[in-house]
Amino acid sequence: MEYAELVKAMKEILYSSKFVKTRSGYLIKPVIKEKINKEAKQAVKNVKSEFKNATISASTLRNSVAEILPFISGAGMQGRMVSRIYEILRTDKINEREFRNAHHGNTGLLKGFDFNSLGRMNSIFFAFYNTEINRTTGEVKLFIPPIESLLGVPRPKGATHFKIISIATELNFLDHTSKTSYLETEEISYTERYSPYVSHIHQLPPNSIYPLVLLLNIRFYQFVNGEYYTFLNKKINFLSVIAVDKVE
Repeated sequence: MEYAELVKAMKEILYSSKFVKTRSGYLIKPVIKEKINKEAKQAVKNVKSEFKNATISASTLRNSVAEILPFISGAGMQGRMVSRIYEILRTDKINEREFRNAHHGNTGLLKGFDFNSLGRMNSIFFAFYNTEINRTTGEVKLFIPPIESLLGVPRPKGATHFKIISIATELNFLDHTSKTSYLETEEISYTERYSPYVSHIHQLPPNSIYPLVLLLNIRFYQFVNGEYYTFLNKKINFLSVIAVDKVE
C-alpha cells in the first residue's frame, strides 16, 4: 500500500510539472502547484522521512561491526542494509507514518542478513552451532562443537588456517549508538582433522531495552614463514547475523 501511495504521489507531481532547461541541466518545475494535492505531498514526505530514518539506522548497524568490515567485501552492502532496516521500520505499530523507527519494529528480521552478497554464510560454513541470549544478564553465547574442518569449513585454495570470530552488539536505533563485543579463536590449522570446541560468551549491558544481535565471521589465512596472511577474497569472506533478541 505504501509503494502504491508513493507511485500515485510521484505521478501527481510529474503530471503537474514541466521540464525547464537551466545552466545546470533540466529541472522539473510544477506548472500549477495547486494541482499537487496535499495527500500526495504528505506521501512523499513520509517516504523521504522514513527512508532517512532507515539510512541512519543502517549506519548504526554498520558502525557496530566496523572492526570487521575491512575484511568483508561485497558490492551494495549499504543499500541492502538500508532495505532490510526499512522492512523492519515498516513493522513499527506504535508510531505514525513518517515517525516510524527500527527500534519499535520487528528487529528479528535482521536474522539471516549477510553483509556480503557474494560470500554468504550458507555457502561457506556448514557446521552445527548453538546460541543463547540472556537479556537479563546481558550474556550472549555461541557454542560450536568440534568441526571436521574440511567438511564444516571447506578450505579455499591456498588456505592453511581459519579463525572463528563472533560479534555481539547492542543496537540503540533511537540514539544511533551501539555497544559491541568481539571474541575469536586462535588460528585453526587444516592439518587438524577436528577444530577445538568453541565457547564464546559475550558480555553486553544487562537488562538492556535495545535489540541484542549476534554475528558470525570466518576468516581464512595462509601461513608462510611464520606469518599469517589474511585472505581478502570477496567470495569467501562472510559476516552474517545468526541470532537476534528483539525488544518485546
